[in-house]
Order: sequence, then structure tokens, then C-alpha cells
Amino acid sequence: RSRITLKISDFYSGGRFDPRIPTPEAFLGHAIGDRLTPSAGIERYMTALAEKSNRVRLRPYGTSVEGRRLYCLIITAPENHRRIETIRASVRRLADPRKIRNDAEAEALARTTPAITYLAHNVHGGEHSTGESAMVTAYLLTAGGDRTVRRILDETVVIVDPVQNPDGRGRSINY
Repeated sequence: RSRITLKISDFYSGGRFDPRIPTPEAFLGHAIGDRLTPSAGIERYMTALAEKSNRVRLRPYGTSVEGRRLYCLIITAPENHRRIETIRASVRRLADPRKIRNDAEAEALARTTPAITYLAHNVHGGEHSTGESAMVTAYLLTAGGDRTVRRILDETVVIVDPVQNPDGRGRSINY
């Protein structure tokens, strides 16, 4: 059985990163792929990103059957965070054509409303790599400083749900 160890540069070699934002490896003490990160470790890392960056908000949305916190990260440009309720209202209006007066209004809303990207990780307990990839994705969007990342943040609101099934992940890792 071979082990694959990955570094951030393996995912995005052309990027510039904010040195104030810890990489998953620096925070966890091991490289992605060296071992599986328990749900609590992923949550600690995601919490650190939210504490260190104005691009990230951590939002709890419930608890698992075994009492673990369920949460997501909302990652976008600071300007989008400041108008997040307006963005939510615009998306609701676009989702229901009865709330739009005409095509021009719909087009204006679509042009001024960032796209929403929802990334659901670790839906099933045995999906080991998805929790790890959630940390890498969150790091790239939080610390990335190049034009591509800035465009993603300006034009979208990325919602990262890093571990939808922390109970199953825990059982699978411990097994």
C-alpha cells in the first residue's frame, strides 16, 4: 500500500499565499495524506481560518446524532460579507420568478449577485479524502492572493461544509 503525501504547492503551484494564514500542515503538524484528520481537528483548523481572515465566517447549523457540531465556512471577499443579507435576498428573489417584475430586473439581479458555490464534503463516513480536501480548498481561498483567487472571491460566495457526517468519519477513522 502506497501513501501519498501532498503539499499545498502540489495543488496550486502558481499562487501567492498570506503568511499569516496557517497551512493545514503547519496547523495540524502533519501533511495532508500522512494520516487522517479527525473531525475535531478539521473543525479546529476551520475555526482558526475564520479567526485569522476577514474572508471567512464559520456558521454552525446543527449537531450530529452523536452531538458533534455541524458547521460550514462562508468564504468570499470582505465586501460580499458586508452585503451577505442583500446577496441572500437577491438569490431568494431569483429562485422564485413570481418575485421578479420583468426580465430586465432579473438580468440586473443576476449581474450584480455573486454566484453561490456549495461544497459538501464527507457525506459518508468512509469518504476520507473529502475532509482533507476541504481543508486544502479552504486554505487556498483564505490565503490565496493571486488574481484567480481574488476573482473567485469577488464573483462567488463559496460555502464549504467540511464534514457533513462527523459521526461516520469518526467511526471509519477509528476502524
